[in-house]
Amino acid sequence: MYAYSTSSFTGSTLSVRSFSSDTTISNAFFNLPQMSLFRSLFGGGQADGEEENGAEVVETYVERVETCSAPEDRRDALRALRSLAKKYRLAVGTMGMNAYIDILEKDRMNAEAMTLVLDTMATVLSSDDDNSESDELGERLAEVMIKRSGFIPSILAAVDQFDFGVRRTAVQLLSNLLRHRGPEVQNAVMEQPMGLSKLVDIVHDNREVIRNEAILMVCELSRSNSQIQQLLAYDNIFNDLLNIIETEPLDSIVVEDCLFVCLNLLRKNSMNQQLFRENQLVARLGAILRTFLYGHEETEEAEVDSTEWAKQRTANVIFLLQIIRTLVSPENTSQNTHAAQKVLYHTKILSELCRVLLSEIGASVEILTETIIVVAEAIRGNYTNQEFFASTSIENGEDSSRSSLVVLLISMTSEKQPYKLRCAVFYCFQSYLFDNEFGKTKIIETLLPSHQPFSNNFPTTGALIIQAISSGESIQAWFGCVTLMHTLYQVDHLCEQLLRVQLTLVTEEPSLSLLEHVTQLLVSTGNRRPQTRAGLLMLLGVWLENCPPAVAAFMAKDANMQYLTTHIGLCFHFCIMDLFKVL
Repeated sequence: MYAYSTSSFTGSTLSVRSFSSDTTISNAFFNLPQMSLFRSLFGGGQADGEEENGAEVVETYVERVETCSAPEDRRDALRALRSLAKKYRLAVGTMGMNAYIDILEKDRMNAEAMTLVLDTMATVLSSDDDNSESDELGERLAEVMIKRSGFIPSILAAVDQFDFGVRRTAVQLLSNLLRHRGPEVQNAVMEQPMGLSKLVDIVHDNREVIRNEAILMVCELSRSNSQIQQLLAYDNIFNDLLNIIETEPLDSIVVEDCLFVCLNLLRKNSMNQQLFRENQLVARLGAILRTFLYGHEETEEAEVDSTEWAKQRTANVIFLLQIIRTLVSPENTSQNTHAAQKVLYHTKILSELCRVLLSEIGASVEILTETIIVVAEAIRGNYTNQEFFASTSIENGEDSSRSSLVVLLISMTSEKQPYKLRCAVFYCFQSYLFDNEFGKTKIIETLLPSHQPFSNNFPTTGALIIQAISSGESIQAWFGCVTLMHTLYQVDHLCEQLLRVQLTLVTEEPSLSLLEHVTQLLVSTGNRRPQTRAGLLMLLGVWLENCPPAVAAFMAKDANMQYLTTHIGLCFHFCIMDLFKVL
């Protein structure tokens, strides 16, 4: 989801030439058996033997670090250990632990030695396979490091140094530790006075490399810890991250990392959501969204960019949409969700999102899908937002327009649209109907005879729903049935109104009621298309509940009762058979 920068190494393997200039190191190196030496350097022999020879080389260099009095010898030994750290992680990490801790605690003024030690420890915690979900060796080494007394304070002290190499490698080491042993490191940082504040201050570093490493570290530091998330928010981390986003290019991966941190801090954290709103940061999200969509030189008269977007720009927009969605998620407290919905309306973010749905800006299916879901949760249960959404429209020729509801239903009932997009539209329509009796009534009215729902020139929401119910595509029929079901749900008087709907499917034949049409579809489907049958039964279940006229009309047809009794009998038969199998 976000990228990790890798440490740079001076070399991944040893060479005889690189040590020939230093007599002390060379003598120690060549005291090993020559055949073992060349096997360890250039391969050959059994893997276990190679590992054993590598451990002997590591042990020699660790001894030189601990015993050499000449700074040059000690430095070269540390460089050698760093070059071996990737290949012999276990040996370098365990044999040199005492030497590394000693340097971190007692030799803090030696920036070069500190950098080498921190880089070596960060390297032994990194797996060769970046896609690997688990790294048992890294977990073990991280655990050993954290348990050493004074280790975390030493790392925080290194982070506090201004030297480029020391600070950068210290942040990388801390990130690796957090990935392997997150809760333990989080607790250790919290126990240190001003420990969290020191880490937040690194985000202000003017050196972009260190700043970017710090953002990645905060990503891990804020994961699954509400207390740290709140403390980071009170340290104005939101402002810092938004400032970085506003200065970065649209296709910068740093933007994605910043947005990911914001998402971590806001998701399921009501206190941070409230603080985010009170600091008027939602409006800044709107400004950033407009910049992402239309570029830095956006004006009201500017033409919409219809060119294909870069992948990173698409990823950045999706993360931004997920942050907005987090603020209005139904998982939040109702108070937080409703307050965020009001802010989205007043800051015109909802208007901008509706504009995305009804215009062609070159956005991918992923962005359109995420935008539809954000709009769905921004209007769910909020009558003001629901009415604003229903009032938006797109021009369709010189003298006509189509409402956003019609545009969405056309997308939902089109077999050419991607499945995930159709599901998002379905969810958006349900959110519009949620706790919106007035909106439900308006949809039912489009089905009544005076509205001519099957006009070819001006399709209505009701007409599109009926067309979906009658479709031969199972998923489309299910969408139509469940949408109409939600329109009737908990509004009994609309169930009676729906009985007035008359359909003329074939010109030469007389019209029939919508209830007759639905029951005919159910009976004629038989045992085929189970998804369609499920949708039709769900619709009938809600329609017939608390509506005696609908029940009477349904029971007046013998075919309907025969269908129900037959299937109920079959269900009872299978239940009895299963019971006998158990007994």
